[in-house]
Parts: sequence; structure tokens; C-alpha cells
Amino acid sequence: MKIQKREQGKTLFVDLMEDISYENSMELESFILSNLSDGIGEVVLNIEKVAYVNSFALGILIKTMQNIEKKGRPFFLMNANAEIKKLLDITGILSKFKFYGKG
Repeated sequence: MKIQKREQGKTLFVDLMEDISYENSMELESFILSNLSDGIGEVVLNIEKVAYVNSFALGILIKTMQNIEKKGRPFFLMNANAEIKKLLDITGILSKFKFYGKG
């Protein structure tokens, strides 16, 4: 999976460069959790380049969010397109996610 990270202050930004699939999903969660240093206060998952999210990917996003929040850090989605937000809304999980900036 193509993933880039950048840190700004206490924020870890994780930029996904492709869709989340069954094959690469564990890599995403592992990447984020392995980059949670003590200095990181919040995690922002930038999904601007994610064009499509299926039910499996939704499950991975929820699991990743829960694991990060168990570690006492807030988790945000950033740059979710209208289709992804609509899917989150239809499935009843939109309110479970926090959005960074404009979303």
C-alpha cells in the first residue's frame, strides 16, 4: 500500500495514496500503530486519494479508529469525498467519525 506520513507538531498525518483493499488493509493499521510515538497527540487519516470504499474498508477504518482511541489519541478523517461521506451516513456510522478541517 502506498502510504506517506508527515508530522506537524503533535499531529501525525497519514496520507493514503490508493484505495483500501482486503490485501493492503492490515498494512494500513500496522503502519499507523507503528508510527504512534509518545509525542503524537492525534492521528489524521487523509483519504483524499481514496476513490472507493467498500464494506471491508469501512470495517478497517472503524477498527483502526478504535485501536488509536484506545491508546488515548483522537482519530480524524480528512478530505473524505462526498461519496465516502454518503456511504458513512447510509451505513449509520458517519457520527462515529471526527473530521479534520473541512472534512
